[in-house]
Amino acid sequence: MRRPGQLRLRITGGSASPRAETFTKDRIICGRSVVNDIVLDDPSLSGTHFSLKLVQDGVRVMDRSSTNGTWFCGGRVSELMLSAGMSFTAGAYRFEILGTDSVEVPVLTASEFHGMHGESAVMREVFARLSRLALTDLDLFVEGETGTGKEMVARALHAASPRSHLPFAVLDCAWLTRNLAEEEIFGHVKGAYTQAHDAAPGCFEVANGGTLFIDEIGELPIDLQPRLLRVLDRREVQRLGERKPRKVDVRVVAATNRDLRQMVADGQFREDLYFRLIEESIRLPPLRERDGDANHLADVLLTKLSQEVGREHSLTGEAREAVKRYGWPGNVRELYKVLRRASRLVQSPEIGPGDLRLGSVHASEREMGCFELPFSEFETEYFKRLMADSGGNLSEAARRSGFSRKALRERLKRHGVYEGAAGDES
Repeated sequence: MRRPGQLRLRITGGSASPRAETFTKDRIICGRSVVNDIVLDDPSLSGTHFSLKLVQDGVRVMDRSSTNGTWFCGGRVSELMLSAGMSFTAGAYRFEILGTDSVEVPVLTASEFHGMHGESAVMREVFARLSRLALTDLDLFVEGETGTGKEMVARALHAASPRSHLPFAVLDCAWLTRNLAEEEIFGHVKGAYTQAHDAAPGCFEVANGGTLFIDEIGELPIDLQPRLLRVLDRREVQRLGERKPRKVDVRVVAATNRDLRQMVADGQFREDLYFRLIEESIRLPPLRERDGDANHLADVLLTKLSQEVGREHSLTGEAREAVKRYGWPGNVRELYKVLRRASRLVQSPEIGPGDLRLGSVHASEREMGCFELPFSEFETEYFKRLMADSGGNLSEAARRSGFSRKALRERLKRHGVYEGAAGDES
């Protein structure tokens, strides 16, 4: 399968020499922190300032709640779509999109991978990566919003690996206090403290030989992070009250719904632990980015739920349309809860849109304004407004947009906006 996966970008201004760079990934983050893909030493930039996402129609620029903003045509923007030849600024730097290319990526033909389901190309690419990673001993870091199924990734990876017959253990950092976290990770010997009547292993020992899933690792107390880093590096743990460390053979899958890059930039997460965790990483896409998967997953889940309640259920055509259009802010977990409730309450075989109680289309779709347009129409509208605001003067429009006059003239022609504009002496 081919998808957007390469970006050519020219960076000018600031203290660095002008340069053109090529990035072979579909998401790039820029800022002062060393955890970024583009690191620029500029005090006016935030630790993580903006991100670039490659999509079919161009490059989506997203400001990451920066202090001084991301700017386009003299205005501060939170998100916008750009194509080749267009530019924007952040801090003392100007960033010009030189072009994008597609890349060939492997995908599984199957729509299921050890309990994970998805027909979309983006999920079948995830399945293909997991199938390759399962045969290695590399640790994995999983990023994704709440409810996307990060623990399912860990379980699928374990099931597909040579460790599948050995233990799978979970450490959920979200509910751990500092003292409890230390005991859960390292364990203790008998008599280590007043209440330690018996010895108990930590999670690494429990998972020895198999896989340990560390969920919400961004919640781990920062004073314990150096000790976790030591365990990951040396593959040995020392129980509380014990002097001699114990060797462990564990594959670690860590996950979070928090922005670890931002946490590193803010001093809330250790930089060295961050780089140790991302030996290999996978971003689990939200359900709204998984084209067609909402209804596919609904069918899979309803089959399971129908067996639980002892009666068959299916979605009507109108309900399927509602499922398709809804934004699913809670992702797969929300979809499951919606269907579970409906399967318990609806007595008839068919579940209609009203039974789902989804309300109106998710706000993110309503609030996109002009971005509801296909990108080609958005570009046409943009160039019309640009020329109107520039008084029809090509040179002024080029200055405002960041295009060269030649590049702008070609785009105006392409979109039917060019009519021998003023200031075009060539």
